[in-house]
Amino acid sequence: MAVVQPSRRSVLAGAIAGGLVAPVTARVPLDLSVAKDSLTAIVKLRGDLAGGRVLQWYTGTLALLVPGRMPTPVCRYQGIIRTDWTPRGAGGFAYRTFDLGFFGDLATGRFVERLTNPITGAEVEPMQVRDGPVESIYSVHGVFRLGVPEDKSKTLSIPWESAGDQVWYGADLPF
Repeated sequence: MAVVQPSRRSVLAGAIAGGLVAPVTARVPLDLSVAKDSLTAIVKLRGDLAGGRVLQWYTGTLALLVPGRMPTPVCRYQGIIRTDWTPRGAGGFAYRTFDLGFFGDLATGRFVERLTNPITGAEVEPMQVRDGPVESIYSVHGVFRLGVPEDKSKTLSIPWESAGDQVWYGADLPF
């Protein structure tokens, strides 16, 4: 007697019919010009809508800015940020972050204990970065440090960029 193996399709169809598997629902598009959708997008990009912990790695180049001169690259910088996103009853999120970073060789990115100032030639020992906790509130009214009242007259504005189905934003952070 031959044993008939059910196909994956018939098993899945039976599971859906029996209520074991929920059917896939259509995605709801986000309108990034609307503060509520922009808030959802930034939390989905950087965090977790359900309130989970997220780790993010980042890298960049640090440059000296001297009036009348072009920016002069000094070193690489990279780090990791640990963030906790906690949904708030008012529709926003409490954001708590810790940051560990280090300075690296301009060419390789490898950790360095000393850097040479390309303008003065002086050697410096950079202080390695340990930052946090930094606590903020993200809401449809913007981003506010924890303890600072939200300014309800403002609206969250993220400088979104898009190409095709890809969406991102950039940030320049002064040191």
